[in-house]
Amino acid sequence: MPFDLATTGRSARENIAVPDVPLGGIRERSLASARAARRRTAVALAAVLVFAGAGAAYGAKIYQGVRLILGGGKVAVNIASLVMVREPTAADIRDIAERATFPVILPVGLPSDARATMVLYAPREHPDSVTIDYSSAHGFGAGFSLFDTSHVETNSTALPSQLEQSEKDVYVWRVGQETVVVPKSHMTGQDQQRIQTAMAASSRTDSLERTTPLLQMISIQGASSEIVQIASRYAPANGRAVLLDERYSSLIPADAAKGQAFLDTRVVYLDDIPSDNGEPDYSQAKISFPKRTVIPPSGVRAIAVVLRRGEVRTNCPCAILFDGSDDSSFRIWTIPSGSHRGSVHEYSVDATTLRVTPRS
Repeated sequence: MPFDLATTGRSARENIAVPDVPLGGIRERSLASARAARRRTAVALAAVLVFAGAGAAYGAKIYQGVRLILGGGKVAVNIASLVMVREPTAADIRDIAERATFPVILPVGLPSDARATMVLYAPREHPDSVTIDYSSAHGFGAGFSLFDTSHVETNSTALPSQLEQSEKDVYVWRVGQETVVVPKSHMTGQDQQRIQTAMAASSRTDSLERTTPLLQMISIQGASSEIVQIASRYAPANGRAVLLDERYSSLIPADAAKGQAFLDTRVVYLDDIPSDNGEPDYSQAKISFPKRTVIPPSGVRAIAVVLRRGEVRTNCPCAILFDGSDDSSFRIWTIPSGSHRGSVHEYSVDATTLRVTPRS
């Protein structure tokens, strides 16, 4: 997958409301990292943060605490830690909403082709702020930041003296027990009115149900959009399938030999974010990756067995689609990529004996 830090960094700044982290750089570097070299990757990510710099998506100054401050026509967000999840699934959003400190009403009334591409939340265990980034093929792109209203202050004395951002540059409204903030540069006033009205008429359960079609049905581990589209034709509707691009599938044989599981590469933790003159210094944040298993060791071994098959080696490098929802048998698809385009093949692998049975 091509990597252009400047382009991805600009895209992140345009589409994420709060807070402004160089998401593009973090995302691409985390995708490219091998799980066995996570300590080295964390150092590389820190370098990316220094290189990309850190401002604020709409000028907000960020320091200790997690709350939204509105006062004297100014806007600020205080935050000390952050969790980022790219290509969120319904399970991701449901988990975040269930652990949040407020009843989360998700954005509704979005264009029908909008898709959620990133979710950010803080703090880690019980979020009181959630930002979801949406984009569509027809140009819609907006980051919605949802705050627990009980953490919103209206005291202008709590704002940094050097803060220049005005509330005139953001839409701010309340729905239920949450406060919504969206930069005005992200959408028109007409869009904002439609979405605000739709959210006001929605409930926590209804908004989650309406958001589900906008989320990924596959746990995407680094695959390109083209491969994702192909995999989506085969993935079971249970939402538990995992897609590995050719970079990660190439690591499977070594992981299988070590008895390792495959860990989720989509999630990045930033903790202990210090402040420098009222702005977050992400270069000094503690960067880590959760040890969240998406494919167990037995599943990794099953994929390795499939990759050793002669017809697979002929058609690879290839992406792997894995479904482990059946404890007794895994379903594995090989999807040729790059210049090795060919047919998609499906296999059933006994979880105990690792006996492979071609299904197509």
